[in-house]
Amino acid sequence: MIVRRFFVVAVVLAGLVAPALPVRAQEMPTVRLGILDVGRALQNASAVKGIRSQLSTYMDSYRADTQKEEQSLRSGQEELVRKRAVLSADAFAAERQKLEQRLAAAQAKVQDRRQSLERVHAEAMQKVQDVLANIVNTLASERGLTLILRKDQTVYSAASYEITDEVLKRLDKQLPSVKIGNPNTPAKK
Repeated sequence: MIVRRFFVVAVVLAGLVAPALPVRAQEMPTVRLGILDVGRALQNASAVKGIRSQLSTYMDSYRADTQKEEQSLRSGQEELVRKRAVLSADAFAAERQKLEQRLAAAQAKVQDRRQSLERVHAEAMQKVQDVLANIVNTLASERGLTLILRKDQTVYSAASYEITDEVLKRLDKQLPSVKIGNPNTPAKK
């Protein structure tokens, strides 16, 4: 029992008296930071401006067609109102049903066109985003950046961390334009 107490006391004293061994902190990797304003890069890229211009051309054409169809439907409705007094109830109902079918077809056509425009827009923007991702990866590698943050998710950053202008310059050089697909062509499945 005395030996046991002596051993416990010796261990405690050794722990108190022994100099503390230096503990090495785990080495943290050096963080090299870049800040990218993705919104500005995508808004100001030549390819994206071209995509918007091409979409606008299709939208203008679709808008003109839709206005013509609306005018035709209004004329058909006015004609139906005028015929109401001379048509039998069954004939009037048949004419009204034809007009409603034309209206439904026109609405479906507008919806299809909207979806087609959204599809070709998404396809074209995916091309831009793929090139943008490659540029960011290349730039990070060249500059030894270990972390790139989106500017819209950063409260503050020094201007020296900003890489947007360089990314935009490279994007415009590598991808000056993107030809959008024809929205009148059915989607590939």
